[in-house]
Amino acid sequence: MDYPRKYLFKLSERKKIRSLREESKEISFPDPQKENKRSRRYSFFGVSILILFSFLIFFGIRVRKNREIRGVYLQEIEKIKGKINESVGLYEENIDKSRDALTEAKNIANKLKESGVFDNDLKKLTENIGEIEIKTYGEHNVSSDLFVDLKLLSENYSGKTLSFSNDTLFVLDQENRKIAKVDIISKRSEMVAGPNTVDEVITIASYVERLFLLKKNGIFEYDAGKLEKVGEGEFDDKTSIYAYGGNLYTLNKADNEIYRYSSLESGFAPKSAWLAESASVDFSGVIDLTIDGAVWVLKEGGRIEKYVYGNPQNFRLLGNYVGLKNSKYIFTEEEEKFLYLLDEEGGKVLAYDKQTGSLSAQYICDDIKGSVDFVVSEAEKKIILLKKDRLLVIEI
Repeated sequence: MDYPRKYLFKLSERKKIRSLREESKEISFPDPQKENKRSRRYSFFGVSILILFSFLIFFGIRVRKNREIRGVYLQEIEKIKGKINESVGLYEENIDKSRDALTEAKNIANKLKESGVFDNDLKKLTENIGEIEIKTYGEHNVSSDLFVDLKLLSENYSGKTLSFSNDTLFVLDQENRKIAKVDIISKRSEMVAGPNTVDEVITIASYVERLFLLKKNGIFEYDAGKLEKVGEGEFDDKTSIYAYGGNLYTLNKADNEIYRYSSLESGFAPKSAWLAESASVDFSGVIDLTIDGAVWVLKEGGRIEKYVYGNPQNFRLLGNYVGLKNSKYIFTEEEEKFLYLLDEEGGKVLAYDKQTGSLSAQYICDDIKGSVDFVVSEAEKKIILLKKDRLLVIEI
């Protein structure tokens, strides 16, 4: 059939439109929500890659730094080993240098531990240092036994001060105004003076079995229930007294002087200055003294001063030990080899060679803590501790 041209044109246009419609159905337009998800995914991936690279860089730097630290650490470990070997090698030849080397090894080990580096090698070396210290520093872990229960002599006994001479020990209870006497060989004990005699007593001293009382208004000798004034003076609780060779000595902080009361056939001579005129001293920090021919003065912080014939001596205790700094009491006798210091806070008695100043031994015991005084008998191998209401003994 023949169609008019106009109609044929319209038919052709319709086919084109129909074709375009079909093509348009096949075209898909992007979904905004899906595109946002895809964009976020790509962003996350990019950030992840950046973090990963940053971590790898950081890790690389850390690994390099750890290698450097490890290198320094190994060098320090070798130093510790070297100092330990040096300490062991010097033990018989020079004990003080041996201790110095061991102290250096310990300090290096402590610094490494403080820096956070601690492994089996350092642990073993630290343990090794501890074992060597016991031998090198003469550490003895000891135990105590009850020596005398002072409460059996008098109820509420509270001892403050000891005085020891010729195996006889006197114990002053200043608070309750009593004095007990103990024989350290037989352990026989008795009350020898009560409140009427011990009134206003500051401290005591003894020589053989003679007992001297330092009071505010003078020095008195007590014998068989009688008091006799043997030394003039006005004293306070800052004054120390000691008896040696039959003479009496007092240390006066205010005067920066040691006075001697020389023994006579009957009584004592008036006091005289014992220190040499050229001696320049400062006794303000003195906390205790002992005499064995030389006068040994203990000052705050563990400082020791030695005086012979009134002159200060060039003497010092070797080593910088915590127990020395905390010491409050000092003791020795003429026949004893060592100078003893009591660290009641640390629970130690330190024994120093009086000739060299070297630390010879440390006696360690919890019962030492809280002691208010002590004495040592090398002949009987005993340390006797005063714990207010009782005496304890440590065998050495």
